[in-house]
Amino acid sequence: MLSNNSNDYNLQYEDNSSEKSGLWDQFRYYLNGNIDNEDDNGDNENTEPNKFDLLHGDVIMPELGDPVVRAELGRATWHVLHSITSRFPENPTEEEADALEQFIFLTARLYPCGDCAKHFQRMLEKIPYSTKSRKEASKWICDIHNGANKFLKKEIFDCEKVPERWPCYKCEESNTDDRRFIENLKLEQL
Repeated sequence: MLSNNSNDYNLQYEDNSSEKSGLWDQFRYYLNGNIDNEDDNGDNENTEPNKFDLLHGDVIMPELGDPVVRAELGRATWHVLHSITSRFPENPTEEEADALEQFIFLTARLYPCGDCAKHFQRMLEKIPYSTKSRKEASKWICDIHNGANKFLKKEIFDCEKVPERWPCYKCEESNTDDRRFIENLKLEQL
């Protein structure tokens, strides 16, 4: 379990893959609106699984044995996840918040390293999440990353430094930098 101290990533994992956690049930309820798919009369109106049930299934990929590939994949994935949450809207719409949640939960199913994906799913069950703002989403991913770091006996990253490590440049600044780069490239070719 994660203690109340956000810097204490002493997570204890039990493999309860056959059991549904409260978080998974809450998330399914949130997305589906009604876990049981029952109408107001208690009748089961639809026996087909909701498309969002796909978010909560078992890990799809097998174990990844090559430690070099595994490490490269991990670094790249953390970079992508931190970059996404660092550029996430400060005040996202409900649709944007849902999209990020779905992306993270699907990543936990589809991650190319099966045993890593299982670990990621267990952390998602243990670490409370929020996609209500850029800051909260970024902190959530940092906490999960630090849970993995603790598990792998790596250094814990200071979550306050996420904006420095994965900055969110304003689109206008990025476009200006791109224009300058193109102008300089043209000048070099003359």
